Amino acid sequence: MRKILIGSALATAATLLVVPVSPQATAAVILGPSQTDAATASGWDRCPHGSACLFEDANGQGDMYLVPPVFDGGPPRYIGDEWNDRVSSVWNRSRLEIDLYTDYPNVGMEIPLIYYGPPTNLPATSNDAISSYSVLDWGV
Repeated sequence: MRKILIGSALATAATLLVVPVSPQATAAVILGPSQTDAATASGWDRCPHGSACLFEDANGQGDMYLVPPVFDGGPPRYIGDEWNDRVSSVWNRSRLEIDLYTDYPNVGMEIPLIYYGPPTNLPATSNDAISSYSVLDWGV
């Protein structure tokens, strides 16, 4: 009886292995759902868990800037020429506090205490006006 069951199981397994599969389906099986989903993510979903992301346009659209998790207690960091005055929305998915500022090197208006939480669009007063940021780690 055992010999027959093993033979049937092997025959069934062999049949399943011969079924043709598309390259996309094969990639999905090998990579798993999280890898293939990340490759096709758009909007807010592009921001990796554990990171803070700034977006060029409202609602997580446009280019995305991944905030480096550097917290040295120093002055706010310049966001760079490419991103200066371009940020319209933010999602902090990290355990760090992100503060945004409208000027650099002299800190202008501050948008403080952006903690882990839902994604948000910046208010009209700071939309496309961010020039620097600071990252704080409260060890929470």
